[in-house]
Amino acid sequence: NTADSTFILRRLLAAGLTVKRKHAEAVLSIMDSDHSSVREALAGLVGNQCRYSRLDHNGCQRAQRIQQAQVLLHSAVSANKLEVVHRQQQEIERLKADHVL
Repeated sequence: NTADSTFILRRLLAAGLTVKRKHAEAVLSIMDSDHSSVREALAGLVGNQCRYSRLDHNGCQRAQRIQQAQVLLHSAVSANKLEVVHRQQQEIERLKADHVL
């Protein structure tokens, strides 16, 4: 949870964290912000390894919908609901196609 994360980050900084110090300080300064703001603030602190594959706000939402659909698919498979499985597979393919665009 947030309180535990804050506590751990503060302890790491107090102990002399060096490698990810800027990241920890940035996170502590924006702890109460929303997901998009945190991603945007940390984007400037990371390397360029994934600069072309970082998702914007809409991309994150699409990825989250795909993940939710995959969870529903897994539940349907476990429950042996073949109609739902087929529908979810189609939905996942549609969501992935939209996500690529």
